[in-house]
Amino acid sequence: MDNISNTFCTAPWVHAYANKIKGKRKLCCNSVYQNDHDTSEVTDLEQWWNDDYMKSVRKRMLNGETLPECKICDPNDKKSITAGSYKDMWNESYKDYIKTILENTTPDGETSLSPTSFHYELSNLCNFACRMCSVEWASKIEAEAKKHKNYPLKKYERGYLEADHQNMIKPWQKTLEDELWKSVKDKTLTNIYFAGGEPLMWDIHWKVLTHLVESGHSKNVWIRYNTNLSRMHYKDYDLVELLKQFKRVDIGCSIDGGGPVGEYVRTGLVWEQWKENFKKLYQLRLYDKSRFQIHLETTITTPGLFGGMPELINFAIEQDARIRIHRAGPHEPDNLICPSAVPRSVMDKCIDDIILNVKQKNIRDSDYAVKQLLRIKDKPVYEEDFKNYDIDLRRGKEKVEFIENIRKGLTLKQIIEQSGNQEALKWYIKIGRAHV
Repeated sequence: MDNISNTFCTAPWVHAYANKIKGKRKLCCNSVYQNDHDTSEVTDLEQWWNDDYMKSVRKRMLNGETLPECKICDPNDKKSITAGSYKDMWNESYKDYIKTILENTTPDGETSLSPTSFHYELSNLCNFACRMCSVEWASKIEAEAKKHKNYPLKKYERGYLEADHQNMIKPWQKTLEDELWKSVKDKTLTNIYFAGGEPLMWDIHWKVLTHLVESGHSKNVWIRYNTNLSRMHYKDYDLVELLKQFKRVDIGCSIDGGGPVGEYVRTGLVWEQWKENFKKLYQLRLYDKSRFQIHLETTITTPGLFGGMPELINFAIEQDARIRIHRAGPHEPDNLICPSAVPRSVMDKCIDDIILNVKQKNIRDSDYAVKQLLRIKDKPVYEEDFKNYDIDLRRGKEKVEFIENIRKGLTLKQIIEQSGNQEALKWYIKIGRAHV
């Protein structure tokens, strides 16, 4: 890798990403929609793969140019919610393929290689309604928004619910499903990433896995997930038994806190049942540690600053499981669930308490977890980053309380009260109502 630039990433040579919900393609799930061509709604994969935009991406990477659409992998990006670089994962996983990439790419960025890795977000079907999620990614929230008048939605979310958009994405979904099935049946697929909605709720997920196993091609496929892990079986399918047949399996099990706080953040979560599901899945590591990487995928949320993390850390200790930590997004001043909403003095103290717990309990890869938590502290909070912080935060509180009134049960105020953090409680109470 000595002869490639610092901005080089193997993804544009091996990976196809598409979003059924938005009706668009881009470089990967972490890249930014950069311009009109990048957000094409009409091209099929074959057209997209070597069109002018994709050739430009490859050429710029090979020339060492910084790509604005790849800013999330910039370690100096203070607003990134991720804890590490996706680019590093691609380059490490395909390091033995880089010579082939260079040999099969023309100076203008055209490649004779075809994608072998797929991440197609095919549906927003999901049985959870997480507080940091939206109608685009969760059918439960979509149904909730349609049922309740004045449901707090952004303009683009309302656009998603319109009939014209819904009619547009139906044929797009079929295009994506056909492209994925072609790679499966042609046995060109070597890497597939399932993420939501909730992929364990999708019929196509189970059918693809079964076809790969029955065709014998699963032994050549690396399969990756981000899942809420709410089910282990579907019809006659058994998740653990199917996964045993794959070359490599990486699973991020989404969980943002244990106990009542975790259930508050992820409406639909049953903590005790989730723990049992994780224990069953984690048996795969005993089956073959070299092939199965399974970890807790945790976002630090505002509720999570004040509860739920001790229970989660204790569970990680019990299972000897790694926790991969991010900051909940988006980093927008009306999003009260992002911990950046909290004043600097409060957030830093809460993060320090979590770090102390991680160090004292010495969880698996604790140094990595601490590094991720420190990176969250290094990012700006709203009061440092936005002029209309107070007004927008009031809107954020209204949204939180509107949804709490629908779902009933525990509230964010109660979570803060139960934590005993008086400074945080004063901050929350002080947030008034928006009069705009």
